[in-house]
Amino acid sequence: MNIKKIWHKISYLGLTPAIANSLAQRIVLTNQIAFCVSLIAGFYIFVYLFFGISALILPEIIITLCFISCLFLNKWGFFHLAKFATLLFINGGVFYFASFLGPQIDVKMIYYASVWLPLILFDPQKKCSIITGIALALIGFMSVHFLNYTLIPVIPIPLFYQKIFYFLIILTTFTLNIIGFFIFFSSIQKSEQKLRKAYNDLKQSKLLEERLAHHVGYATLTRGIAHELKNPMAMLQSRAEIVLKNLDDPQAIKTFADIIIRNMQRLKKLIHSMLEYSSEELSQKKESFSLNIMLEDLIALSEHSCKKKHLRLISRIQHTKAVYGNRIFIYHALLNILVNAIQYTPEEGSITLSLTESDYKDKNGLSHSGVEIVIEDTGIGIPSDILPRIFDPYFTTKSQPENTGLGLSLTFRVIAENNGHIDVHSVQGKGSSFKIYLPFKKKEEEKRVSSKNF
Repeated sequence: MNIKKIWHKISYLGLTPAIANSLAQRIVLTNQIAFCVSLIAGFYIFVYLFFGISALILPEIIITLCFISCLFLNKWGFFHLAKFATLLFINGGVFYFASFLGPQIDVKMIYYASVWLPLILFDPQKKCSIITGIALALIGFMSVHFLNYTLIPVIPIPLFYQKIFYFLIILTTFTLNIIGFFIFFSSIQKSEQKLRKAYNDLKQSKLLEERLAHHVGYATLTRGIAHELKNPMAMLQSRAEIVLKNLDDPQAIKTFADIIIRNMQRLKKLIHSMLEYSSEELSQKKESFSLNIMLEDLIALSEHSCKKKHLRLISRIQHTKAVYGNRIFIYHALLNILVNAIQYTPEEGSITLSLTESDYKDKNGLSHSGVEIVIEDTGIGIPSDILPRIFDPYFTTKSQPENTGLGLSLTFRVIAENNGHIDVHSVQGKGSSFKIYLPFKKKEEEKRVSSKNF
């Protein structure tokens, strides 16, 4: 087993998958600090042996064992106790050896390294624990200073050895600081990496959820498109067979050719509507486009779902100028509202789509000239206590697993990002009315686009 594996095994003593990440990080730090300090304490056993100071060897062995016991406290699950024990043994050990060696060595210098340990070992929210840990170091330092090394008889040490000891104490203090800072900043770096990874995962997850929310309405309506395609295709086949049987009758050929052409046009329109707005990559590009064509495509796509529930789909679409915005996003936003209307309108009900030109104000209070799209249904309506929350992210009253609660939230955001506005009016038991406002292209935008093209 190499050194890296030993370090890893000791660092993760006592950790289980159930332990929260913030606590796990501090358990690792406690293990690492206790292990490093036990190694330093063990080193001093050999120093005392070398200099013949036998009176300090046994206390140093006890201190070393105490730090090793902190590792076992973590292993047995006494995490908070392990932290306090680590601080207590460091501060107690410094106090004992400072008293023994006296001002000639100045061991109390190590307190400068131990005073910031509580900031690393304890959660920032546990202020009492942090203050207690810092107080231990300050009390130890002040006790040594004011007792003036009189608590325990000071061991006389030759001047040459004093200089070596003093150098070792400075080195120990410096080493403890370096170890502490290294462990602290490496843990911060690891935390940042984990946070960055978690953020990227969350961002990717949200993008996938948004894409799902954009396409869930489209999938809902296209689920029955196979039947919608099947009927005209069967009609085409039967009429083509009749034409083959009546090649000598020009009038019959013309009649059935007209039927074939009409069904082909219907199929073409339906397939165009499906392909036009089913792009996997949702572009951020804004452009001028016709809402008249878009609403006709929406009607063509939703006819089958309406027929299945015996709903009347009423169109009151006036011809308007082209609007300006993200065509794909706006299509899916309107589709989400239309899908909700179909889902929440009982059989034999009606859904009305209307389009007129209208002035309005956006969320920032800026006035725009544009259009008003109204999607109105005779459905169950929205309860008054739920109505203010329908645009909240992840809010949904649907139980199906594919419903993310992002549909209307994204709809609201898309319309707002395209300088539009949504008003909702609903009466429970009578139906709902969604009014969507979108702008025409402004002259400044036209100049900006033309200058880019130039």
